Amino acid sequence: MRILHVANHTIPCVGGIENAVWGSARVQSLEGHKVEIATFNTCTSGKSSLPTHEMKEDILFHRFPQTKISSFYRFPISWKFIALAQKADIVHVHGFGGWLDQLLVMRPFLPGKLVVTTHGGIFHTPHRHSLKKVYLGWLNRMGKGIDMLICGSQNDYAQYPHIGKRQQVLLDGVLVESLLDLPTGKKSSNHLMFVGRLSENKQVNRILDALALLKKKHPKLKLHVVGEDWEGLQKGLETKTKQLGLEKNVTFHGKLSDAELESIYLQSDFFVSASTYEGFGMSVIEAMAAGSTPILNAIPTFKEFVGEKSQRGWIVDFSDAEAASQMIEKAIRTPAKKLSSMQKNAREYATQFDWNLVAKKQLDIYAELLHK
Repeated sequence: MRILHVANHTIPCVGGIENAVWGSARVQSLEGHKVEIATFNTCTSGKSSLPTHEMKEDILFHRFPQTKISSFYRFPISWKFIALAQKADIVHVHGFGGWLDQLLVMRPFLPGKLVVTTHGGIFHTPHRHSLKKVYLGWLNRMGKGIDMLICGSQNDYAQYPHIGKRQQVLLDGVLVESLLDLPTGKKSSNHLMFVGRLSENKQVNRILDALALLKKKHPKLKLHVVGEDWEGLQKGLETKTKQLGLEKNVTFHGKLSDAELESIYLQSDFFVSASTYEGFGMSVIEAMAAGSTPILNAIPTFKEFVGEKSQRGWIVDFSDAEAASQMIEKAIRTPAKKLSSMQKNAREYATQFDWNLVAKKQLDIYAELLHK
């Protein structure tokens, strides 16, 4: 098969969708298919242009300049993109937006099959809700040109029942293989970790509020904050940390290498996230694979991860600092035998996200569409 993956960004840019595109492409290329990727020529936070064409591991990258109407809507400026799509047996678009809209308008001229993965869709944040409803109306009308809509969660499946000729739930992939082998015996119940970009939706300040209520009873409690400062929030968070008297309890690590991040996993019994929305939640799955049991905000994606009976972690509303602090305390007081069982459940759950499995399931979908 000749497969073209299409997304706003992929590697070397950093993020969940960025990794998802590369994970699919890499495994499918190793399976013997001709795989190419079309993306924008800059990262979200970058100003310098990436090479127009680049070959990595037998995968050809095509990068295009963009027109940006808003942070919500961007599209490529090049008819070469359509020409590229016309040569593919499968065009797999990651997320909604300008790339997909161009393909839908030109759908009569594309001989291949069109596949779209939701990656959380567009309603995981209330920002510009009215405009998004108008856009959803467009997708409902034009989306019949999509041969398969792959929904990254049950929540996405319920959200977009009218887009595409067919819909199927297939969870996004995560690079979990090396994390599943990390030992858990030396973790500490006093250590929590957060991994992710420092952005408003992550609400790291709410984690700090919860820890402040636990400081007297648990003075040795540690929080490791790992991730790039995308929105210039770290200085304010560090100031808040001092105001709450948590200087000895909280460490802001910034962006870490894989080896450095693994060392944090090895210390931390728990992963904590107060995020108010997630397109997927890759860092949670990575933590579960590493044996760090999650304490997560009460949003639909996270509820799926933890399970109905909380057998893989805990869910709490982090907007309520008192409730969040009580849940964290419950977690750190969990008997070792029960916590070990939860860690095992979390790791078993994470195995289904392995890219070798997910990308091959995508290939099965492609083959079925082409042979219909």
